Formats: sequence, structure tokens, C-alpha cells
Amino acid sequence: MNQRETIDLSLISKIDNHKVSKKHMAEIIEARYHEIFVMIKDELRSIGRDGMLPGGVILTGSGVKMPGCLDLAREVLGLPVQMGFPTEVEGVVDKIDDPSYASAIGLVTWGARYEGRSYGIGNFDFKKVFSGAKGWFKNLLP
Repeated sequence: MNQRETIDLSLISKIDNHKVSKKHMAEIIEARYHEIFVMIKDELRSIGRDGMLPGGVILTGSGVKMPGCLDLAREVLGLPVQMGFPTEVEGVVDKIDDPSYASAIGLVTWGARYEGRSYGIGNFDFKKVFSGAKGWFKNLLP
């Protein structure tokens, strides 16, 4: 990475108006990821599972798409690590087939399962749920 490549923070922040080198930003991000994975390793150690998850670890969310994230997790945790994707959801797979949505889809399906409804991915109306959630978020806006 070129030391001279910069990120103009004013393009993404209303309060920061300076430029930061991409290299410096990458170092900061890597350090935070490392801290997070060390905390996970410590937690696994506290419950006696450090290095003892044969199936490994599945990471979800937008952050796992950061280059080097999975490799750093494997190195720190000493476990197999893979990126998690949402389960197949009929009708909207092409729009949500991304790790960014895995947690949200998991929560929606878990909620459907434990709300006393009969659960089946094929008969669950995700479009209705998402349109309801969209309306709820719109109501939060001024």
C-alpha cells in the first residue's frame, strides 16, 4: 500500500475535515480486529473451549468482508474460520446473499420460530417482514 494514498475524512464525516493515509487507517483497523479476536480467544479459554471448536468459527456482518479479516481471525484464534452467509430465503436470496445480512436474517427467523408461529422457511413471508421493518425505521426518522 502506497504511503501517499489518503482518505479524505470530510467525505464521510461532518466533523472531521482532514486526510489520513490509507496505510495508517489499515494499521488502526487491523489493531482493532486483533483486539476483538483476542477477546474472543480469552472468552473461549474461560469456558474451556480455546482451540476446541472442531467446526471452527463463522463470522458474519459487513466487517468480515474486510481484506485479511478471516486470515487474522484464523491466526489469533487458532481455529478454522469462515464467512457466514444468510440461510437460503425463498424469493429474496439474490438481494440478501451477503454476510452483512446474516445476523438480521437469523434474528428474523429465530423470532418467527419462537413467537409461536409454525416455522418453515418456505412459508415464511420475508417480504412482509422487511416491509414492516422498513416502515418501522421510517417512523423513527423526523
